[in-house]
Amino acid sequence: MKEAYYTGLTFMLLGQLGLAEKEFKRSLSFNPDDVESHLNLGLIYFEQGELEKARAEFELVTKLEPDNEAGWGNLGNIYSELKETEKAIECYQKVLAINPENVEALNNLGVIFFEANKLEEAYYYLEKALEVSGGENMGIHYNMALVMAKNEDWEEAEKEFLEVVRLNSENSNAYFNLGIIAEKRKDYNKAYEYFTKGVFLNKEDPILWEKRGQAALEIGEIEIAQHSYQQALNLDPWDAETHCGLGRVYLAKGELKLASVALDGAIKLAPERGEFYIYLARVKWEEGETQKAKELVDKAKQLGYNGKELHTILGEIAEEEGNLEIAEKEYRKALETGDCKVEDYINLAYLLHNQGKLDEAVNYYNKALELSPDDAQIHQFLGEVYQKQGKTKLAQEEFRKAMELLE
Repeated sequence: MKEAYYTGLTFMLLGQLGLAEKEFKRSLSFNPDDVESHLNLGLIYFEQGELEKARAEFELVTKLEPDNEAGWGNLGNIYSELKETEKAIECYQKVLAINPENVEALNNLGVIFFEANKLEEAYYYLEKALEVSGGENMGIHYNMALVMAKNEDWEEAEKEFLEVVRLNSENSNAYFNLGIIAEKRKDYNKAYEYFTKGVFLNKEDPILWEKRGQAALEIGEIEIAQHSYQQALNLDPWDAETHCGLGRVYLAKGELKLASVALDGAIKLAPERGEFYIYLARVKWEEGETQKAKELVDKAKQLGYNGKELHTILGEIAEEEGNLEIAEKEYRKALETGDCKVEDYINLAYLLHNQGKLDEAVNYYNKALELSPDDAQIHQFLGEVYQKQGKTKLAQEEFRKAMELLE
């Protein structure tokens, strides 16, 4: 009796799953082999989280009708939810044997292989899914972007996430991932732009606010960084990364007591994070507590931290104490990390300059200028080195540039 089946469909469309279930069962009482009633009953059970009941219905569908795409596809979804990956793959492959252009099955196989870290297989199925769908499916582009990012192909990952926002300009997750990719490529201005778009789409996401704060701090937008970190803390007061970021903001502003409080909070929340001790060490050093700073650096070392900030502060402490050989060694180690900023080159160049190692000093001042060509102080320092070398014309040119930039 089809009346019960159609009534079940109506209730299903209205979201009245309990009533729909009753009607499909009534339909099956008239015709126990009705494939569509079993299929829809399985969908209801799946929606209600009753996976074993759903599996039984979908298995019955595939027995009654072995070429039923929806039956095999939904059975694959059940096995995927149950983490029975091989069975899920088998079901989706059966869907493709019936219909090689089933976009959902292609996409689902791509996701399964991505989660299994089989990126070549994931790429194959997702590329096929995009081809079949005409390239306008946002979800498939998103999954392809994740594959590219996991493969550290940042350029292709960015292209795919940009396709996602082309298809849905309000996808905050895509902007978040675009920001992460920009961070990986050390393009902090672009990272800030993407995280800003993300937070204005999803103001309740503390991680987006924290990442915006981090990007703002990297590009010197200190007030924006502080606002972003405070917004993140309002949403999640227990995030150690955010406390650390706020500590770094206060450090940049010279508000050392507030920096110390924020960084102490970060360490209490995540005592295993070595870099937090380094930032606190810098606070203590700037407060004149050199011994305390050294103890904090030692703690970071014990935790296995060996980042650029550790070598930078060790170099600065050594230079202050007159241990120039150690300072030079540490500044070079900081540069070897590859995450270099203008001040890292200046630290080493200025030290070499004062030691009379003028050729090397010129080299590192020029590297600093590549990153910051309009920094008057660097041009001034470089002019002083050229003057010491007797290169009068070069010195005058650098002094001229410094003066023009200061006007």
